[in-house]
Amino acid sequence: MRLISLFSKVGLILMTSGLIFSSCTNDDDDTGFMAIPAAEQIEQYLTDNNITGELTTSSGLVYVIEEQGEAESPTLNDDITIHYEGYRINGDVFDQTTGSPRTFPLSRLILSWQEGIQLIGRGGKIKLISPPNLAYGNNPPAGSIIRAGDVLVFDIELVEFSN
Repeated sequence: MRLISLFSKVGLILMTSGLIFSSCTNDDDDTGFMAIPAAEQIEQYLTDNNITGELTTSSGLVYVIEEQGEAESPTLNDDITIHYEGYRINGDVFDQTTGSPRTFPLSRLILSWQEGIQLIGRGGKIKLISPPNLAYGNNPPAGSIIRAGDVLVFDIELVEFSN
């Protein structure tokens, strides 16, 4: 009986140790931002990159209009044609257009794009700094370098739009 009790205690200790050590994995990447709230990450990104003139929407999207473009702006019902580069706040590029622009239905894009692209007109350029809840949240695209909870940055040029 004592032998079973001893094995039970040893098993419990090993199981507890395994849980503790498995929760101590190093999931941080080179940004060091893993445990920092998104708002603080964004503020640090703005400071580190000397970005000024930014505005924040009620949803938390931070943006800088670099060129306003024409007066007319797209709506959610429009297809947009854009040049873009998307990267993590550490500078790692995860997607971009190369050469020709790409066309998408605006209504099918991530929330930060749906909101931000409507702020500029044809020929406009905007930088979007997207908190996770307006990008991929805890569900990044499979096979991507985007991690759950990443703040993402997008440099976008609106070439054309139509419905």
